[in-house]
Amino acid sequence: TTSRKFVSKGRKPFQVVHFSDVHIDRQYTLGSEANCTKNICCRNFSDQSGPVKDPAQPFGNSHCDSPPDLADSMLDATLEFAPEAKFSIFTGDVIE
Repeated sequence: TTSRKFVSKGRKPFQVVHFSDVHIDRQYTLGSEANCTKNICCRNFSDQSGPVKDPAQPFGNSHCDSPPDLADSMLDATLEFAPEAKFSIFTGDVIE
């Protein structure tokens, strides 16, 4: 394919918010083990023993799905970074 330079047709650009792959875990537990041996971590599991070595943080961990606080923060940030958004797009998958 050949790339082409964008040429404006005189219309004013507008803001769009794009959300993708927002995996919110409503069972996310602050302080629980973030680096566990299960398919998903950052939850209280009854069979987990021993001290927590990598505690789940308030805004998430790369081994876990997103905590609700992170999702709320993301939505609040859209008001700051895209206050005049005309619409939003939600793509990807949602688990749970």
